Amino acid sequence: MPIQRTIQLATYEAGMLQAAAYRNLSSFLTNALKSSNITISEWSLLGVLATVGHSRPSDIAAAMDVKTPMATRLIQSLVEKDLVMEKKVSSDQRGKLIALTPAGKDLLDNEELVIRAAMQEYLSGVAREDLISYLKVMEYLAKTQP
Repeated sequence: MPIQRTIQLATYEAGMLQAAAYRNLSSFLTNALKSSNITISEWSLLGVLATVGHSRPSDIAAAMDVKTPMATRLIQSLVEKDLVMEKKVSSDQRGKLIALTPAGKDLLDNEELVIRAAMQEYLSGVAREDLISYLKVMEYLAKTQP
């Protein structure tokens, strides 16, 4: 029978713990992506496009939970790196759709394999059930407005 542990933290301790976890995960991902010359936000945008296909900048911004100008800057950076392309929407002169280039899809696919393997090693000391619970809590927090 598993031993039940009670964790009692003051709210400031829980906040510091969460901040440290965020910094460590961010550092991990930044280092993992360094050789590809992309940021975590750019990697996330590539992932959004891989999931939804071509999309408008405003829809990408909504999926990433950022403002449209931020998504537009990320898109421009990825266009310059030939990882995404802009397609004009024929029915709207100003409208455009953003899509992965073959290079963007290849980079995303390769990085996913490398990062997944590295993440499994990084989190090898965490029980699968605990990791699933942690992800459920993060999902709840991300979807629930204070």
